[in-house]
Amino acid sequence: MTTTRHIKSNVLPPWLWFWLVVFFVLLLPYYLAVWIRNIQELFQTPAAGIDPVTGAAYRILGLVGLLELVPSLALFLGIIALLRPAIRTNRLEKEYKLKPAGPTTTVMVEILEFIHHHAPGIEVRANRLRFDQPPFVYPLGFGTTAIAIFGQLVKLWQSDRPAAEAILLHELAHYRHGDALIIGAGSPFRGVIEQWGKLYSRLFLVPFILSFVAIAILFFGEIIYLMSMGVGGIGLLVSAIVHKLVQTAGMLFWALFISFGLLIFTTSVFIVPMVAIWCSELNADQAPASRSVEDALSALHRLPEQAQGRKWLLFRLAHPPAKLRQWMATNSAHLLGKVTLLLLFPLSFVLQAWLLRLLRALGRINGIEIVSIDRVASPQTISGLWLVAAVLLIVWPFLASAWERVFCSGQRSPSLNPLAYWVSAGVLGGLGLWGIY
Repeated sequence: MTTTRHIKSNVLPPWLWFWLVVFFVLLLPYYLAVWIRNIQELFQTPAAGIDPVTGAAYRILGLVGLLELVPSLALFLGIIALLRPAIRTNRLEKEYKLKPAGPTTTVMVEILEFIHHHAPGIEVRANRLRFDQPPFVYPLGFGTTAIAIFGQLVKLWQSDRPAAEAILLHELAHYRHGDALIIGAGSPFRGVIEQWGKLYSRLFLVPFILSFVAIAILFFGEIIYLMSMGVGGIGLLVSAIVHKLVQTAGMLFWALFISFGLLIFTTSVFIVPMVAIWCSELNADQAPASRSVEDALSALHRLPEQAQGRKWLLFRLAHPPAKLRQWMATNSAHLLGKVTLLLLFPLSFVLQAWLLRLLRALGRINGIEIVSIDRVASPQTISGLWLVAAVLLIVWPFLASAWERVFCSGQRSPSLNPLAYWVSAGVLGGLGLWGIY
């Protein structure tokens, strides 16, 4: 029987949408400066006196600049792709063989009744022959959203209905919170991570290995030539060997240095949107937890936490650690737990600023002054973001229902107790004022 108890689906402000505004107003100018700098470095002329093979190798190292463009450019293109949700819709429905779901069995009747009770405006797509995929929501357009269900959920509904309901409540909370247009299956941001290893190997790793082999061949060729000509004796031979070894060691160190800088930059690009995505997951967890913490924990225990390699990275980018989710589901009803939940995203800007400052220090070692970092990582900028977030937290208990009406008609979430929001706003406001003055 469908429960009539209202669920909480808008505990957190829409931090993902907040981040989109920050991206275009604050971060995009900085990334444009990074793109211009890397393109200029790509076409720089090698220093005089370097042999052609070594010069080519250093040019290949310059290709890492293209890799540095990929994360920020992908985020920008991913945001632009939000304007055409039909592309994502067609690809998902073809990939997962999704069809409109109908009341073909008693179980499907129960599932559809439950879904439409909590989200009257959502459409349902199904593939009951696939048992390796949990449900997810995705946009059909700007005004419509669908939830995809699979045989795995139908089977779980028959064996453990409370856990199945908790999983559905989590996905429906994404719909009610306006997350479906930005994240989830088929999101452009997911594709970036899927292709990152291939891009790294094709643009940097493989070309660097080939250039290193070419340098080694050139090196041994010179050794053989000198030995056959008998020019300079053993002293010249040792000098040539030492020179090439030093040159090769320098290239290897430079490659490691560039790779480390690339890792720092990539992390700085993704850290804030990743935390925003984590917050959307933690917010969606509040829906089943507001009805039954035990059912919410049961659903969380069914997550595929043991994925490895690229699949693990994909899962971790879009999902917080299981221990954090379990702790939040259990403790977010208490003041400390809710304040922690509310502050998680605003404080992530500090970590991004620290990474960007580290990147600037690495640039100075290389003789590059990245002035545009000051626009993003300065204490005044972070303080300004905190003050804006504090204002949003103050008014969110009164705006949550209006935000939900933008995406979902019908049943409303219960009103929010403003105490935790005002405490969190006080913390952010104090930090923001301290950073400015």
